Amino acid sequence: MVPPAECPNCGALREEFNKLEFEPLGSVYVSEEHIPRHKKRWECDACGRVELSDESPAECASCGATKEHFGQLDGNSAE
Repeated sequence: MVPPAECPNCGALREEFNKLEFEPLGSVYVSEEHIPRHKKRWECDACGRVELSDESPAECASCGATKEHFGQLDGNSAE
């Protein structure tokens, strides 16, 4: 898997990424400093992807499911 040119959360360049020794099999956790503050958390019920946004995403970036497949999770990204 080729990483993106930059982190979508903090803008760090690919050269600053740490290489994982293995491919994650489940959820990937991001360090607290890289999570945008006070965004709502939306989960795709088709694939489980969680997006951080003020509004429900129009489409899932992982599986392409439409807005109707997103449900807001309790709390926000600052909790």
